[in-house]
Amino acid sequence: MSCYYFGAAWGLFVLFSVILNDIFAFFAGRSFGRTKLISLSPNKTLEGFIGGAISNFIFTFLMIDWAFSVESFICMIDKVPIQPFAPIVCSDTMSSAYLTYEQALPFPIFGHTHFTTSKAVITALFFCLYASLVSPFAGFLASGVKRAFKIKDFGNSIPGHGGFLDRFDCILMMGCFSGVFLKNVLFHDQLDVQ
Repeated sequence: MSCYYFGAAWGLFVLFSVILNDIFAFFAGRSFGRTKLISLSPNKTLEGFIGGAISNFIFTFLMIDWAFSVESFICMIDKVPIQPFAPIVCSDTMSSAYLTYEQALPFPIFGHTHFTTSKAVITALFFCLYASLVSPFAGFLASGVKRAFKIKDFGNSIPGHGGFLDRFDCILMMGCFSGVFLKNVLFHDQLDVQ
């Protein structure tokens, strides 16, 4: 029996969800963008924002079963090894977040009235939507700060990308939200809360 390794794969999932949304929004905006989204970020378009969200959701939906079945992502451990490259020993218990259950659909879709899911899948899709619809506003906030201080970029450490902070404004917002959500909603029954 395999269990989920708390945090590791969720951290990667959150990171890639924000990055993929950024990439999909860029290409959707380049291909179809006509309507400016916000004056703080003149290159952002409504079409890119919507296209990024839809593409990210579809990609997440298609990849979620694979991600939760990869053995290196799935392992809940009782003890974290201190030595570098020490083997991780999985515990024999499984988090209830990954147990599947049947969910009824509100109306039949292609003749189906139920689908199989888990709390982890619902959480992953929710994170995808959050990464697509809410966390881009951290980028808009960063753009507002730059305009207030009359600077173009936060630095030149990544040429053409506005510096280190410009790459991580959305990731920081998403990381804070996901950490609180995972601890208090998804894994609240497995963690000892004092």
